[in-house]
Formats: sequence, C-alpha cells, structure tokens
Amino acid sequence: MDSCDAGSPFDKLPPELICTICDYLDLEALKALSLTCHRLEQICANQCAHRFFLCIRENRLAYYNYQLGTIAEKVEEAAILLKTTKRRYRRVHLDVQYEPEADSIEHMQAILDKQLLQQLAVLKLDLPALSGNLAVHLSDAVAKMDCLLELDICYRHQLTNVNLPLSSDLNLINRSLHNLSLDYVWPARIDCPNMQSLAVKGPFDIEAIVGKQYALHGVREPYWKLKHIKELVITKHLQSNPFPDSSALAASYRVQFYRQLKHLKKLYYNFNGASDWILQTICESCVQLELLYFLMLEVEDRNSLRFLSNLTNLRELNILIARNVISFADVRLPNLKRLLLDFVEIYWPPVEGFDSIEWLKIKAFPWQEKQICDLFAGPLNRLRFLWIKLSIDLELSWYRNIFAALTKLPALKTLVLHNMPSLNHLNVMKPLLQLTKLTVQLSFGSDGTTVPVEVPILVPNVERIKICADKELEKVRWNKNVASVPKI
Repeated sequence: MDSCDAGSPFDKLPPELICTICDYLDLEALKALSLTCHRLEQICANQCAHRFFLCIRENRLAYYNYQLGTIAEKVEEAAILLKTTKRRYRRVHLDVQYEPEADSIEHMQAILDKQLLQQLAVLKLDLPALSGNLAVHLSDAVAKMDCLLELDICYRHQLTNVNLPLSSDLNLINRSLHNLSLDYVWPARIDCPNMQSLAVKGPFDIEAIVGKQYALHGVREPYWKLKHIKELVITKHLQSNPFPDSSALAASYRVQFYRQLKHLKKLYYNFNGASDWILQTICESCVQLELLYFLMLEVEDRNSLRFLSNLTNLRELNILIARNVISFADVRLPNLKRLLLDFVEIYWPPVEGFDSIEWLKIKAFPWQEKQICDLFAGPLNRLRFLWIKLSIDLELSWYRNIFAALTKLPALKTLVLHNMPSLNHLNVMKPLLQLTKLTVQLSFGSDGTTVPVEVPILVPNVERIKICADKELEKVRWNKNVASVPKI
C-alpha cells in the first residue's frame, strides 16, 4: 500500500505535527509506525536520522586493542551507506580509538576527509591521544564543517594515564558551532563566534589558565575566545593538576577569568573549592546569570550568600553539598523560581526575598523543626513543588508539625518525601486539599509499602500516591547535568 488508508486521520496531519508526535516515541515504537505506510516510513526515517546518532565504531570489549585500519573500514562502509540511503544523518558518533601504527595518520586523514562529516550538525568524537599531525587534520576538518552545531571531543583516558592531550596543534575554528564539549582535551585555540555553550572536563584549571590570557593580553583573546558564551560547565578531575604559578597569582587569574564572562547566563561549577571569594567573584562579575549550580560550596562565612543579591536575573540556584552551615539572611533574589539544596544545612531566619520561589528542595534536620515551620508560614505563597530530604531520626511530633505547616502553602501541588522510614508517619498528615501529586521514597529497611487507609482521604485530589525505593527515585532525580529536578 503506497499511502495510508483514505479514512486515516494521518492523511490530514502535516509532517511537522507527525514529527512532534514522534518525538515522544521510543525507537521500537518508531519502527512499528514506519511499517504502516510509505509516507510514515519516510517521516520516521527522517525523524530517526535527526534524532538518533549514527554510531561508527568497532565492537570490542576494551579500548586500545584495534588497528585504525579496521575502524577506517567501518567509516568507509558508513560512507557508502550514507550515499545510498534516503536518510540525511546529521548526528554521528565516531569512535576512532586505536593502537598507533605507522599508517595511522593516513587512515585518520581519510576518515576526517569524508564528505559525510561536512553535512553534520552534531559530531561526537572518541579520540586516542592527540599527536601533532592528528590534531592538525582534526583542526582542518572542523573548519570545513559549515553545518556543525554541536561538537563533543572525548579522550578515552585511563585514570592512571598522565599523558593527557594538551595539544598545541589542535585549533577549533568554526563559525556555525553553538555547543562545544571537551572531555580531557585541551585545544590551543578556540575561535567559534556563534558558540553559546562550553563544557570542559579534566584535570585542567580552566579558570587560571584562561584567566592568565586576560591578565597578559587585556581585552584581547589570542587563544580561547569565550567572552560571548552564555553557558559554562566546568568539571575538574579529583586529581587536578595544580596551576604552576603561585596560589595568589592563580587566584588573581581566576578573578580575571570571571570578569570577562559578562554575558554568562548558566554556570555549572562541578568541582570542589567554591570558596567565599570565588562565590563573591562570580556574583560580582557574572551579573546576567539565570542558573547557578555548585557541586560543593566551601564558604567559611555563613552570610557569604548575601553576594547572590547581585544576581537579580537568577531563576535557579542549585547547591549539592555545603561543608558548613549557610544562611539566606539579607539575600534578595526577586526572580528566583527554583531553589534546590541537597546535602545542605541552612540557617533559616525570617526571610523576605523568597516570595517568587515555585520549586524548593531542602534537607530537613531534627533541630530545624521550628525554622522550617516558620519558613512555610512565611513568604512561600507561590511554592508549587516541594522536595524534603528527611533525616532518619526524626520524631513523630516533627512530622506532625511539618505536615501542619504544609497547609499554609496554598499553591503547593507536588510533594516529595525522601527517605521516609515508615508510611505510618503519614497518619499524622493534615488535610492537604491543594495537593495533586504525592511521592514517598522509603528509606532502607522501612516497614512496608502499604499506604494507611486514612491517607487518601487527607489528599483527595491526588489520583495515585507513588511509593518507591531509593534506587527508583535516583533514576528520576537529576537530568544529565545535574541541575534540574524532574517532573514526578
């Protein structure tokens, strides 16, 4: 059959709408849909080509045990496939790990010169250690890719390997590139005028190294052009190499680094060491920030968060761990929508700057009962989503008082109770008529998964109370990068 049945509603739907529907289907569902008629087969084929990666690699159990010539054959097969298929693949994952041989560079040059790379919008490269010639060929290939939007270069390192590819010959110059991700790779030059997002992972002190560029050359950027970027993800390895200059000089370079990022809107600080002066520097320099994430906050002064008041556009603040107690006293964030605090102890004095918050995640300690009750009775009138990480040693009276305080949150729709030791504690819950979703994650060794019969009466607008174990909740907790709580 060449087309859908005359009575099929798909005949009347435009391809753009069908593609939107396909975005919600997994690969198996797309395969089934593509078998119904030629029109849907073509739409699904194009959808797969744009949505999924074409992965070019040799199946193997470990890296560093295949010749590049073998991988080059795979690339040649893929090139022939792309010449004959109707699908326009725009996302390719190219794995070129290999054991270096005399003809390695010739094989690599043949791979990088393939016409299939020039049509790509997304390219992910798993590379061996970058030799000088290989870096040159890669630099030339990237410069010719006029459609490239995302580039991910990953060096499949071993933790014991200290010979990391800090290449003076790798130059990433591309006018179309929007997103760049570097995993254990350090180019000598980055010049991508349309780049919006940069992610750097590895034992590199990017703040000090790039900050030195600004300290020595002023406003000029002879190596890495980053002033225009809007999103920065920094992930340092635990065994990061110390910066060769003195600590005081390195600190001054870090200040110079953040002072240049005036257009930055999202910052993910995925490593330890966010001290008082780092926090102050970020807040005084990157005043356009809308999202700020810290893996670990190591401030000594509990009132250091007052510098956040400079970030009047901040919409999401996420702190995974804080080594010391911190306070939001005198913090004013008029546009803050999401405040996500994981393993963080907060001193909750009366606060006035939280009336805009809609999503809140907090860790509840036994001695904070009154502070949390006062917080819920205060300015959180817009709070729609509340995630409470419970301590295992909370008294039943603590639950009773906190549940009573929840009735003072008129906009609350979703409640997540994390690490609850017993579902029987829900018996002390007060009626929460505004609630529409309730998720309870039980702690290890909890006493059962049966909800007491009285509880559904207390939350009449909740269709189903979701009970899950710790591992189940972990699956839905964070998105890749770490900084957003999902819809449960």
